[in-house]
Amino acid sequence: VAWEAVPVLESAKAHGAAVGVLRTVLWGRWDYKWRETAACDGTGEARRTPMLLSRRTRGKALERLVIDTGHRRREQKIAAAAQKKARKVDEIGEMCAHLIETEGAAGSVPFSCIRGLARRLGRPLVDILAKVCCHEATELHIRLCDDSTVAECSRLARHNPRVWTYGDWTAPQDVAVANSLGSEVGARCSYVGWEQGDGADGTGADGTGGGRSSRRSLSVEELALEEYAAGRLPVAGHAVAGGGWAGWHDEGRRVRALFRILCLRLDLLHSLVAPPDVRHSLILTKYQAAPHDLHVGHAAGGRGAGPGFYARRKPEIDALLGGLAASSPQEMCDAVYNAIAAHADVYGSGSADRRTARDVAEVRALSLVAAGIEGLGLAWIFCVMYYDYRHYGG
Repeated sequence: VAWEAVPVLESAKAHGAAVGVLRTVLWGRWDYKWRETAACDGTGEARRTPMLLSRRTRGKALERLVIDTGHRRREQKIAAAAQKKARKVDEIGEMCAHLIETEGAAGSVPFSCIRGLARRLGRPLVDILAKVCCHEATELHIRLCDDSTVAECSRLARHNPRVWTYGDWTAPQDVAVANSLGSEVGARCSYVGWEQGDGADGTGADGTGGGRSSRRSLSVEELALEEYAAGRLPVAGHAVAGGGWAGWHDEGRRVRALFRILCLRLDLLHSLVAPPDVRHSLILTKYQAAPHDLHVGHAAGGRGAGPGFYARRKPEIDALLGGLAASSPQEMCDAVYNAIAAHADVYGSGSADRRTARDVAEVRALSLVAAGIEGLGLAWIFCVMYYDYRHYGG
């Protein structure tokens, strides 16, 4: 019966019990060690009488004993490694929780760092920051979760309070599938373009000429623009579906230009709460694009050299952003045009000031972007740039 129980124990992955049964079958003891003497010779320990088995069965039992012993050793190593990893994870989790509580409240690190640390805790972001005063998340109204995340976490918590998964707010995304052209490892992906240059007169959208016969490879950004222009993005049923869209890929350059044109005004730059020595060191010449403290992010805990750009000018910033948020698209266009015209009158639009010359050349494009995003959207974008331009400005 004991010998017949070995396959049952092995199928149940109870290799430790199978080893004990095989030792009992072969040598009469559950805890027999293979280094012990096989019989009592006056110095060894007396053992029980082994079971009467044929030589063939004893050979099979020895083979199974070696195999099951190897399986048991492997399981012991895996269990020890998992236990060691669990202790390490607990230590890392405690460290992350402490850093979130201290550095998050002090504001000495950006919110993206706090979110990266929170991912290691395996709990919803809104639950982790429930007892942490994160000034950046509160001041900028950063979303911590969406409705689906809250519902999923509540469902898991009802079934097992110890089961948590990380979750935060997820921005809506448009997905397109395309096969890239063969390229070397590490090289940029390229795609075949069909829509560019399909005008009736044979000219492309950029006016360079060449219809479908002058197909060219596209980057991933150009492919995305082509998908929106052709109507394949966004998906059917979306409020803005239908195609005909045009756009640029400039990594936020025009938005940063609008921030410089509309928000870095001289009256706002000189209004700050700071000692005179600090005030005079922030703007040294009228040709500066921004004061030196623009790249000093906000820190609520007072760490570092002092308050940053946002804290020093918060009343003026709130008033300016409130006016932008209440502006209509036409008023945004007028504000962009008037700001560029005033800047060109003061500093000139020649080659000496390349930024002013570029703004004058792109006044229509900048006005179009401002009207498309509208005042409320630009106000929120400019708010995060005021808060920490080095981090959010790209």
